[in-house]
Amino acid sequence: MCVRRDSLRDSSKITADYSDSVVELPFQFSLQFQMNPVPDYPQPGYPQPQPGYPQPGYPQPAYPQAQPVVITEDMKKMFGFAHCVHICSIIEIVLESISIVGLVFLAFPIAGKRIIRTWNDSDISCYKVWRLIILVLDILAIVGSIINGQWSGMGASIVGCAISAWLYWLVYQVQVLKAQTTASSESLAQGYVAANEPCRCF
Repeated sequence: MCVRRDSLRDSSKITADYSDSVVELPFQFSLQFQMNPVPDYPQPGYPQPQPGYPQPGYPQPAYPQAQPVVITEDMKKMFGFAHCVHICSIIEIVLESISIVGLVFLAFPIAGKRIIRTWNDSDISCYKVWRLIILVLDILAIVGSIINGQWSGMGASIVGCAISAWLYWLVYQVQVLKAQTTASSESLAQGYVAANEPCRCF
C-alpha cells in the first residue's frame, strides 16, 4: 500500500490509493525451519553380528568321533587278560581294606581295577610296578625263610610268590598287547564292551 499526501486537501488527511497498491511488509516470515543436525558421536568398537548364511543340511561334528575298532585275536587276548586283572584287583582291594596299612596302598589296586575303563598307559604301568614290588617282597620272604630255617611257612611263601608272579605276568601281557595296537583308549574301551571277552588266565 502506497500512502501519499494530497497537497490540495487538508494536510491532516491521508488518503490511500488501493488501485495500484503494492503491499510491502516490513518483515518476512520464513517457513523453513532449520533442524539441528544429530551429532555424530564415535561408536565403540563392538563386533557387529555377521549375517546368518544357510548352513549345509548335514550335521557337522564338533569333535573327532572315535572310530569303531576292529577286534583282532590279539585284542581278544588282551581283553581277557585285562578282565582277569580287573577281578584280581577287586579281590585285592577288599583284602587291603581290612587293615589300616593296606588303605595306604589302596590306590595301586584301584589303578588295576579301572584299566578296562580307561585303558591308560599310566594305570597299566602303575599296577605293573605295584605287582613287581609285591613279587620282589615275596621272593625276599622266601629267601629269608630259607636263611632262617623256617620251613613251616615256606609253602605259603611259595604260593604267594607264584600268585604275585602270575599277576605281574598278566598285567605285563596287557601292556605289551596294548603297545602293539594303534587304537585309541576310547576305541579300546568300546571294543572291550563289544567283545565281551571272558576272563583269560593264560
